[in-house]
Amino acid sequence: MHTKPEAAQSEKLSRLLMLLEDQFGDSAITPIVEGMNGYATPSGEFAPGLKISVPPMEATVWLKDLTVDCKSAALRNRVQAVVERAVETVSDLGSG
Repeated sequence: MHTKPEAAQSEKLSRLLMLLEDQFGDSAITPIVEGMNGYATPSGEFAPGLKISVPPMEATVWLKDLTVDCKSAALRNRVQAVVERAVETVSDLGSG
């Protein structure tokens, strides 16, 4: 069974959100959307992401490459671990 790339991306995002919500609570996660609080790369391309707020700290997950930006190493490592687990979970779905 072959999955369309869009469906695979949707599944990855869904799993990522589910794991982040389980770890930090759904009210701690805010999508970064163009025109609202988005980030433009140096080339001017919009980069979507997710903000995770754990007061007084905040982390950003960039969806294009699943990198995590955060001033706090502890929160950055925790968010990165959840992101890596989400990626592993989705990749395991195709190997069965």
